[in-house]
Amino acid sequence: MNEQKTFSVKKNRKGEGQKMEVIKKKVIVPNFGNKKMLLLGIRNNGQKIYLEQGSFDCSWYYGFGYLEVLNRNHTDIKEHYHLNSYNKETNLYDGIKANFKALVLNDSELWEFCDLMKMFYILKDSNELYKNGKANYTSHDLNIKSKTMVKKILKDTQKTIKKVHLLLGMEDKDNIILNDEEVKK
Repeated sequence: MNEQKTFSVKKNRKGEGQKMEVIKKKVIVPNFGNKKMLLLGIRNNGQKIYLEQGSFDCSWYYGFGYLEVLNRNHTDIKEHYHLNSYNKETNLYDGIKANFKALVLNDSELWEFCDLMKMFYILKDSNELYKNGKANYTSHDLNIKSKTMVKKILKDTQKTIKKVHLLLGMEDKDNIILNDEEVKK
């Protein structure tokens, strides 16, 4: 399977991330599967990067933050990696700015996007903790499992993903999260 990628931050002579072009927002439906792809931008190597539409997976968590490079005909995924790979060496904002030459977001929208994605990752980890009741490194007796907290976190996660969808150009009428019927209960 694909390896987790780590991207480096390239600074210009002034020590700042590079300036970049803002391009038109675009939502596509590839010729496979049922998930929409939201164009995030164009990497420095010229490849278009799409953020996969969020989905409720395995009846207990939201899958989101998956980035794809599609083949020319949009019939298959050429490359798959995770958005949080851009904040391994720095914060998400600087990691994205250093690795993209064009984005669908202006600078203030990029800050909002990064904030929302940070919220998503925190909520995702919190959901796992309250679902399992512990971190599962050891077998101690403290268990904080809480169905109430899980339900609240899932609803907040759903709101966060939908806000990202809108920010990247998905129309409100299409702004659904696949397979999230169980969360609505």
